[in-house]
Amino acid sequence: MSIRDKIAKEQPDSVKQKKHKEPSWVEEGSKTTQFLYNAAIHEYHQITKKIENGDAKSVKECRLIRSKIAEKAGFDRSIVNPRRQLELCLWIDKKNKELETLSTIHRPLKGKRPPLKSKHELKREISCLRAQIKTQIECERREIIEEFFNSNLLDDRNALQKKNSRLKLENEHLHNKATRLQYSLAESEKLIARLISMLTEEQRIQLIGLSIVPNNRKN
Repeated sequence: MSIRDKIAKEQPDSVKQKKHKEPSWVEEGSKTTQFLYNAAIHEYHQITKKIENGDAKSVKECRLIRSKIAEKAGFDRSIVNPRRQLELCLWIDKKNKELETLSTIHRPLKGKRPPLKSKHELKREISCLRAQIKTQIECERREIIEEFFNSNLLDDRNALQKKNSRLKLENEHLHNKATRLQYSLAESEKLIARLISMLTEEQRIQLIGLSIVPNNRKN
C-alpha cells in the first residue's frame, strides 16, 4: 500500500465526510496540492489527538512540520515552501497557531495544584525546554536553507538552459555564415578563372604579379 493510500485509509470518517468543505485552492489545485493537503489534514488530526490525550511531550510534537507533510504525501521534503505551495504554507501557519492554543488548554494543570519543584528539577526542565527550542529553530532553519538551495538550483538550471540555447543559436548562425562565405569564395574563384581565360597571353603576362593569377610560364 502506498503512503497516499495509507493516509486516505487512516483519515477519520469526519474528515472523509467533509471533502466538500475543502478550500477552493485545494479543489481547484493540482493533484500534488491535493495529496499534500490530505497529508497535512491527516497529520493535523493526529497531533490534535495526541495533545488532547496528553501524549505530546515536546513543542515539536505539537506543530505541523512542512518537510514531514511532504514525506507523508510521498514527495521531496522541499516541495512544501511558499514559492511552490503558498496557500498550503499559509494554511499550515494558521493550523499551528490553533495547535499552540490547544496545547496551552490541555497542559496538565487539572484539579490539584502541582507540587513545588526542586531547584534541580527546574534546572532540568529549563535545559529540556532550551534543547526543544534549539531543535525547533534548527529544523526551521534547515527548511529555509533547503528552500533557498532548491530555489537557487532551479534558477541556475534555468540560466544554464537559456545560455545553452543562446550558444546553440550563435553557433548555428556562425556555421551558416561560414557556409555562405565558402560558397561565395568558390563562386568568386570560378568568376576569376573565367575572366582570366578571356585575356590574351600578353594581358595574362601583365597580370602575373597579382596573387589572383597563377604563374604558368615555363622557364
